Amino acid sequence: MAIVRAVLVVALLIVGAAGLSSLEDDDFCGAFGAEAASLRTELALWPPGTRCVSTLPDGTSTSLEAGSAGAFLVLLASLLAVAAWKGARPERARYAFAVALAFAVAGAAGLEGAWQASVAAGLVLGVPLALFAGGPAGALAAAAALPVATLLSLLGLGPAAFLLPLALVALVRPPRSSG
Repeated sequence: MAIVRAVLVVALLIVGAAGLSSLEDDDFCGAFGAEAASLRTELALWPPGTRCVSTLPDGTSTSLEAGSAGAFLVLLASLLAVAAWKGARPERARYAFAVALAFAVAGAAGLEGAWQASVAAGLVLGVPLALFAGGPAGALAAAAALPVATLLSLLGLGPAAFLLPLALVALVRPPRSSG
């Protein structure tokens, strides 16, 4: 059972990193302008994430990649490192892992939607998953980290916006409970 759980977590982290590395606003395909006869968004294997394909009236197609190979690799390495660190069992590793799972859920949803779908899935599905993985404090950390990462990304940090809250949760020592 532990191997199946580990495989599912790694798969979620891979898909989530692909989604986070290619999150764009709703008007991403608008870069092609009105001259396109048709626009469609599709999933790309490399760089992983989404791609906007424009077909002109003369039948020629061109594409615009939303995904970034470098951002994907950095995000994936960070998410996997947090997952591996969780095995050491310090409290803050559990909280960081909970945040990483919520971010991965948000990224996975971002592959099919844009910001709104990503944030909604992170809060509605990712935070309960964070509760399961990191307890109430992990869910609280995830619920706080998602809007912070979204705001930072919308302010122009792009995929790096997800690394900053994750690092903060990983580095800050949780307060000791009295009792």
